[in-house]
Amino acid sequence: MMVVTMVMHPAGDINDYYLIIGSHTLAIMSIPISLVGFWGVTNKMGTENILSITAFAIIAMGLVAAMMAGIINGLAYPMFLKNYIADGTLDFSEAVEISLHYGFTLNQAMALVYIGAVCLSIFLWSLAIVKNGQFPKWIGYFGILLGAGGFTLILAGINLTSVGGFRIFIFGSVTWVIIIGYLLIKSKEENPETLNQ
Repeated sequence: MMVVTMVMHPAGDINDYYLIIGSHTLAIMSIPISLVGFWGVTNKMGTENILSITAFAIIAMGLVAAMMAGIINGLAYPMFLKNYIADGTLDFSEAVEISLHYGFTLNQAMALVYIGAVCLSIFLWSLAIVKNGQFPKWIGYFGILLGAGGFTLILAGINLTSVGGFRIFIFGSVTWVIIIGYLLIKSKEENPETLNQ
């Protein structure tokens, strides 16, 4: 759902009212589904595993930040801007521009919290995988590189909160998530007694 959101996401065209709302609504709807999936990973690793539980707490915080960013950018902005669009053009006062700039800054900050949370949680889950081996170690090493790489890009000043940067981040993190999800499903198929857990 997050990948579809990034494909649909209008890159800067604030006149695409319904596309903006639709793409961000899809992103917001994906958040509880993501949280349940991440709980499945945490449960597989064992609720006594401090690395896994910490990763889950961090991703939960990050998903709340992502939800708030989606609400601001995808729901509040379009509703706010609709009042200032006449004949297909924007009619802004200085006060409106200041309000939009503040909202944009708030949205960027929340997106950065989300990105940092995803990088850190993937890094911690991957450390737990390498240490305890509930999944193949190669996915653990891949996650360590992915999480560390995300932080390196942030520290290098790469803007991952831009639409283009965020797309790169989403596709990278979704790759890890899809592989983990596949391995989780596969492990349940191989051990039918765990299907109800």
